[in-house]
Amino acid sequence: TRAPNESHRLPQILPDGERLLFYNANVEARGIYAFDPGAGGVTLVLESEGEARFVEPGHLAFVRDGNLLVQPFDTQKLALTGVPRPIAAGVGYHEAR
Repeated sequence: TRAPNESHRLPQILPDGERLLFYNANVEARGIYAFDPGAGGVTLVLESEGEARFVEPGHLAFVRDGNLLVQPFDTQKLALTGVPRPIAAGVGYHEAR
């Protein structure tokens, strides 16, 4: 269930057309969550102060400590795999609050 102070933002539908990623603010574990209507639940994918975007063929792109990173993302398990790889440094962004 959703707490009254939660703020679900920036939804992105995954390639299967059913599940999605979104940013959840105003919760203890701020970050990127996956919603799977078939499983009826929400899963924390990545603790983060900002949004992330799914990038084909299977990566999540996000900013951490001013660096743009990509990390393999398993769309079936709705989980990150492998290690993040930097692709740009000195990236400015606005932390969600």
